Formats: sequence, structure tokens, C-alpha cells
Amino acid sequence: MSRAPTPRRGHLTLIELSRSVGIRERHLIALVEHGLVDPDGDAPSDWRFDETATARLRRAVRLRRDLRINTAGATLALDLLDELARLRTELDQLRRLVD
Repeated sequence: MSRAPTPRRGHLTLIELSRSVGIRERHLIALVEHGLVDPDGDAPSDWRFDETATARLRRAVRLRRDLRINTAGATLALDLLDELARLRTELDQLRRLVD
């Protein structure tokens, strides 16, 4: 008999995260299926979401609620924002090398 992994500190289960952000579990499952977040675990009952996934999901929920962006649009917007943050960090590092 397989057991669900024990949640690690800061990792939320599907139920905990859906309650935390105020969405239904089936909606969270759909967001995972669309690639918005990538939990640890093979099945929804085993999924564990780290702090990064939790923050990303909260941002997506705000985009959907406040700007009425659909799931695909929210996923794209968050991917682009993540890339922008990565590029800004890289630019800062390069500027420090030049100075």
C-alpha cells in the first residue's frame, strides 16, 4: 500500500493550498493540468506545493480575479514576469562585473 509523502515544512497539500488561496480543489487541479504550477507528487492526493508554487498560484488567482485573464493568459503572463525577473538579476550581475 502506497502512502502519500509526508508534507515537508512549507509544503502544502492540494486541500491546504486550495483553501489558502480560496479556490476549489478541482480548479487547482485544472491549473496544474494547464502547467501553471508543478507540484511534487504523481497524483492529486500526493501533490505537495512549495513556496514558489504557492506564490505563483496566488498571483495567478489575482490576475484572473482582478484583470479577468483566463488560465492560459495568466500562465503566459507569469512566465514572462518570471523571465523578466531572471533577466533583471542577470543584468545586475553583469553591471557589477563592469563596475
